[in-house]
Amino acid sequence: MIFYSYFLSFFIFLAQILANSRKPDSEIFQVKILSENPEIYLVENFFPIEYCDHIRDKALPYLKRSSVVDNSGRSFGIIHEGRTSSSMHFPPYMRDPILDALEKKIARLTKTDKKNGEWVQVMRYKIKEEYLPHYDFFDPQTEGGRRTLLRGGQRIATCILYLQEPNKGGETIFPFMLLSIPPKKGNLLLFYNCTPDDQVDFLTFHGSAPVEEGEKWIATRWIRQQEFH
Repeated sequence: MIFYSYFLSFFIFLAQILANSRKPDSEIFQVKILSENPEIYLVENFFPIEYCDHIRDKALPYLKRSSVVDNSGRSFGIIHEGRTSSSMHFPPYMRDPILDALEKKIARLTKTDKKNGEWVQVMRYKIKEEYLPHYDFFDPQTEGGRRTLLRGGQRIATCILYLQEPNKGGETIFPFMLLSIPPKKGNLLLFYNCTPDDQVDFLTFHGSAPVEEGEKWIATRWIRQQEFH
């Protein structure tokens, strides 16, 4: 019993060290802690407004209906009624100095290697478009999840840069946490899909509320456990 108590105390102590090691540096970034369990942070004025406009305009010609992971493994993505936005990815050959600056800044924020980040994905939500609550981590119990995990391991973190805020609606919501984050241009939302010991965190259930007026644009970069390929 005493041994178990010492072991539990050590495990908690180790988890606290790991959590602190990935906490954003408030001396470098304007960080607001929205939740400690799960770890959810809002970084204000993360990226210049004019750079947000550049990324939005660069993405516009390539937008297509957003897809989700096909858990059957038959394809990498399928259309789903729960995700009604339009989106596109920036593969390496489309990167430019501004996108490179965004990736480097996110790597610094998350204290991870830049190579661990997925390609930046831009999403546009028009009126009534939404993304119903879901998880960003992959389910290793499904064929699609296992296939996606081969590209760099689990998604440990999600970074959402707000490129354009709608006039009304479009909040990022965490139903289990009763959290609702209004999108503000230039701000970045960071949350960890896994605990410090790399276990998926089911409290990270989240979604995008419907846009009621205007358009919402975001750029998302997911961070993997290893190099993304």
